[in-house]
Amino acid sequence: MMSPIDSALLDCFTHNNVSRGPLLVAVSGGIDSVTLLHALNRIAHQRNLELHVVHVNHGLRDQDSINDEAFVCELAHALGRSMHVIHANTEQHPDLHRLGIEATARMQRYAALVQTAESIGAEYVCTGHTLNDNVETFIMNAARGSGYKGLSGIPDMRQLTERVRVLRPLLSCTRAQVEDYAHGMGLVWREDYTNSSDEFTRNRVRRNVLPSITASLGENALRGIHASAKHMRDVRLAMDEMLAPFVHTIITVHRNGTATNIDLGQLDALSPKMQKLVLLHGLGYGHDDTMRLLTLLTSEVGSEATLTNGTIALRERGYLVIEPTSTDAFDHVIDLTGDFRAGTSTLHLDIIAPNNLEFSNTTVFFDLAYVQPPLHWRTWKDGDRLTPFGMGGNSSLVSDLITNARILHAERRNMQVLTDARGILWLCGLRRSDRAPVTQETDSVIRCRLITL
Repeated sequence: MMSPIDSALLDCFTHNNVSRGPLLVAVSGGIDSVTLLHALNRIAHQRNLELHVVHVNHGLRDQDSINDEAFVCELAHALGRSMHVIHANTEQHPDLHRLGIEATARMQRYAALVQTAESIGAEYVCTGHTLNDNVETFIMNAARGSGYKGLSGIPDMRQLTERVRVLRPLLSCTRAQVEDYAHGMGLVWREDYTNSSDEFTRNRVRRNVLPSITASLGENALRGIHASAKHMRDVRLAMDEMLAPFVHTIITVHRNGTATNIDLGQLDALSPKMQKLVLLHGLGYGHDDTMRLLTLLTSEVGSEATLTNGTIALRERGYLVIEPTSTDAFDHVIDLTGDFRAGTSTLHLDIIAPNNLEFSNTTVFFDLAYVQPPLHWRTWKDGDRLTPFGMGGNSSLVSDLITNARILHAERRNMQVLTDARGILWLCGLRRSDRAPVTQETDSVIRCRLITL
């Protein structure tokens, strides 16, 4: 008679048509992943599967992390399976402060799984998530006020990249069933001492909330919550299908993927509830960020809202722009000739004869004799002033020139100026100063061209 673990594996593989070829198994050394590897090893031959084991060492528990790695390596060797170890220094990751240690480690772990799977040509990566993990996720997301996406829980299969998918064959099995299998087979595994700590939210849910639920509502309560998550996944798939046409026309990504536009004209045509669903679905934000965006719909042009994922939303005329909060401010000392780069912009300077000059917003010319080095190319600052060409010698604040030109608020902070020792020569891409004009007496010209991707 097959155990629930064996049945779950066969059902998962049959449903997803998994057979033949390399299969990557993520093993931490804990009871869930060790049980998964043992069960997979028993059926690998009959399904012509070539098992590979991968272990991601985050280095968070000093000697215990080293011992976990050694344990998994020994286990893979004992089973005659190829072993892959990835070291991820989670505590030094640049996104640690923003994401938190759990989310950062998860992001690194999945990146490592994809990298390893692609290196061995594996289409699937198997992880040891159980029904209890899904219930914990459902409860935590419900407590955060998640919508239908968060309440859909952990999927049994998810596309990680175009070529790699993650499979969770044990997702229909309870932790108790995993423990029964492990004890019955005489398996040995590693205990993570941090699992007994209440420092992390998931641990508190696992140690305190789930036992209270089963004690009050019975053992089947966990399966009921798991079933609710599966129902919400069906709702999510249906909503995805229904909302896709709206999202496609209302939300667009531009500037090489660094910014997102939301067309307010088309969004305003929808009911408030549909507006919220389109933003939730199309952007993947939580409830709080979505409400901040909805507030901007009736705000003045130039209003902004800071979002929790390191981005800022700006109210423009007719749409919202969402972009990273950080700006690439710079101040480069440059030569009279050459190509100079900053972010997505390139400034090209060369010296030419004063013949056949073609002026434009992105190409200007100055009389070399009246330009006083050093030249600086930098982002503009509050208080910068420019005396525009053709304005009778009257200076203006750069901020006023940008405002009068109706430059998008999302683009204003990154506008640049070219200066020499006497002041601003050019508000790049917008206005040149009245200094160093090219005349009939000019012998040599500095040509300045701005190229923006």
